[in-house]
Amino acid sequence: MEVEVLLDRLRTEIKDRSFRPLPARERMIPKPGTTKHRRLGISTVRDRVVQASLKLVLEPIFEADFLPRSYLVSPEPSDS
Repeated sequence: MEVEVLLDRLRTEIKDRSFRPLPARERMIPKPGTTKHRRLGISTVRDRVVQASLKLVLEPIFEADFLPRSYLVSPEPSDS
């Protein structure tokens, strides 16, 4: 499938609200330095394109509301 066709189809699905993400493919991968494993979710390329597009639209909207100090967890150390 050509890229332009894929993007046109995605654009149409998003505009008419029929887009539904596919379930992520899950794989178990080993944790470094141990014998344990953890889940790794792998999204489809189609879903990653939509996620990246939404990030480009939404990020400037939310970043405009943040002050430089907004990234601090807490102005003072907590007791916990």
